[in-house]
Amino acid sequence: MTVHTRRLLVNFPSVFLVLAFLTASLPLARPVAGESTVTMVGTVTDPATVSAVATGTQTLAATRYDLRLGSISSDQTWAGASVAIYLSRGRFATAPSVAVTDSSGAAVSTAATAIGLTASNGSIGGSASYQFSGDLPNGAVLHMSGIAVTGFAAADAGTEVQIVALASGSGGAFRQYATWQTLATIDSGGTTSVTPESGWWWSSSESGRGYAIEVADGRLMLAAYMYRSDGTSVWYVANGPLTGSEFTGTLTEYQGGGTLATWRAATELGSVATVQIDFSSTTTATIRWTGAAFGASGATTAITRYAFTGGTTVTAPASPSAPATGWYWNAEETGAGWFLEMQGSRIFLALYMYEADGTACWYVAQGTVVTTGGVFGSSAGVLLEADLFEYADGQTLSSGPRTGLRAEPKGEVTVWFASATAATVTLPGGRQIALTRFSAF
Repeated sequence: MTVHTRRLLVNFPSVFLVLAFLTASLPLARPVAGESTVTMVGTVTDPATVSAVATGTQTLAATRYDLRLGSISSDQTWAGASVAIYLSRGRFATAPSVAVTDSSGAAVSTAATAIGLTASNGSIGGSASYQFSGDLPNGAVLHMSGIAVTGFAAADAGTEVQIVALASGSGGAFRQYATWQTLATIDSGGTTSVTPESGWWWSSSESGRGYAIEVADGRLMLAAYMYRSDGTSVWYVANGPLTGSEFTGTLTEYQGGGTLATWRAATELGSVATVQIDFSSTTTATIRWTGAAFGASGATTAITRYAFTGGTTVTAPASPSAPATGWYWNAEETGAGWFLEMQGSRIFLALYMYEADGTACWYVAQGTVVTTGGVFGSSAGVLLEADLFEYADGQTLSSGPRTGLRAEPKGEVTVWFASATAATVTLPGGRQIALTRFSAF
């Protein structure tokens, strides 16, 4: 890989529209015979800014919605009553937390329990509903915090996300309405940062090749393990800053480095392509390849996190003393790299090394680990003993999928982790290498 950095290689502006919304969009809001109507007052603290994207939840950390309830008559009660808060755009990701006080700010014992979220109601956004377990004093205030929203489209950029409340009494019938307040403004930047998961990624339609990705301190290091046109294995690396949800880097090949039997210095062979990765979530992304091998239009590959334990989703390590996912190296053997991840009780490991003639190659091993002692120490740790394979005849950087993928066994590899970030590897043939976590990319 490289030296140092490469060493390891809608606004609703008028009362008319508010009334139209309350009377036409919400069937619940229509008064019935004998029902009284009282106005509530809602206020928003520190309206926020949200991004016009559909990925992820956006938490309005500084935003609070306080709803002051109107007075009710002596024959009416809040016990068993309900209140719903509605958004003009987007939806709630979770129901905001509610604290109840009297008009002086003193806490009251009555609880407001969240009873459900609704994705949409007619032409408006989502809502959250609550029910009271007891009575409330006149003039009580509901303090709603922990507001998290999602589901904004690019077409909404520049508009406001507004909030309104509607309460329905139990027993003596009454309805209470709050006027619209601005909760947030949708910006036109169109980006929300996504921090992808570190670990193994792949395309299920491109079996036999894959991607090791680690993200740390705003940077990303990628290794792509693939094949040459003659069928031999080859790996390429790229590293650099992760900007928002996008990474762009130069994909580089190396040559001349250490083999399974001995170490020697590696040199940079040169750039093979430019790679751009757009992360749509923490576990999904699209790679765009550009360069001479791809023509003027380039090529794209959709990738997801790789679950190698047999399920459809990645599982957390079963061991409390699991090795850290990511890159490992030996500082005295630069130019070679190791990448591993533990899911459940299995480890998937790749060695990025070289053949005797200096060409880059890679090997993989996977298996169920043995843990001893439950903690790390002189006689406890995590042990992987597995067969090492070198694959061949798979898909190249610029070709389509190939059939006939084959695996050549290379012997057994043993990896003993004495801590979450340090290990001793015994390669086929008996050569031992001490590894530590690599973080200087």
